[in-house]
Amino acid sequence: MWAIKGWKGNFEDNCSWEVGDSREIRFWEDKWMENVKLKEKFPRLFSICSDKESLLWQVGEMQENLGCGWKIDWRRRLFEWERGQEQELLRQLEEKGVNTEKEDIWVWKDDETKEYTVKSAYRILKEETQRDTGDTYVGLWKLKAQPSALLTAWRVLEDKILAKANLVRRGISVASSFCGLCGEEEETTSHLFCTCKVVWLVWSKCSEWLGVASTEHCDPKMHFSNFKISGMSKRVNQILGCVWVAVVADLWKHRNKSIFNSDRVNHIEIFIMVQVKVWSWVSFKVRRVSFSYSDWCLESLVCMISIRKFR
Repeated sequence: MWAIKGWKGNFEDNCSWEVGDSREIRFWEDKWMENVKLKEKFPRLFSICSDKESLLWQVGEMQENLGCGWKIDWRRRLFEWERGQEQELLRQLEEKGVNTEKEDIWVWKDDETKEYTVKSAYRILKEETQRDTGDTYVGLWKLKAQPSALLTAWRVLEDKILAKANLVRRGISVASSFCGLCGEEEETTSHLFCTCKVVWLVWSKCSEWLGVASTEHCDPKMHFSNFKISGMSKRVNQILGCVWVAVVADLWKHRNKSIFNSDRVNHIEIFIMVQVKVWSWVSFKVRRVSFSYSDWCLESLVCMISIRKFR
């Protein structure tokens, strides 16, 4: 039923693990802590871990009278800001118990009995379909951005962008499957627009400029949906959506230049182009702009709040 109906979340997304002896659970790839995969909760750490396929028991070691100890190997030394994420991950792991006297159990998370039923699956399918075709895309197409940039963003959200992993999946051979921006990881859609180290620098600059919390989802849809400020007006969050679209469009543009023209990728240049693009989109759509481009670069949030109405 899942394949015929085209359920994007698939069956596994609505199941989770109850931890037992930790012999079956994949540490990064499975939902075993707070119903979310650790690779999605800590995408930066996942991108630099040594073994992405490790099982839970391989990362945690039972120590006599001390409970479970955790040891994660990294491909390189962590930067200072990454150490903060590592400490938060270890803190959450220490709060999670391991029961060596029973086996790991896969449970259906939508039902109180934790058992799969056709009725609960149908309800989830219906709700998810309505949500996917509703909130995300209605919000996207209402943004005051350039149509070509919106189209690129839609392709990213639908995983239809011609990233190398998608080309390989379609049977098209590529010279190298490594990312066109960082050259270190496989170029999937999620890596190219969410977890790549170059991309992370661009998103960090944007978050700092806008005064918003950094969004660390490795799923583009979740990244887009959470790129907003809670409590702000719909108009302000629309402009933030335009920033997201501009970042995605410029990342794709610079990725193509890097591959086809051997241009060097500069995250500062991408960030500045995002500022320019969104400024041009907003100033064109607003009846009367009361702030200058320099104001926009220095106090973007104040400028957004001052906007009264779009054309």
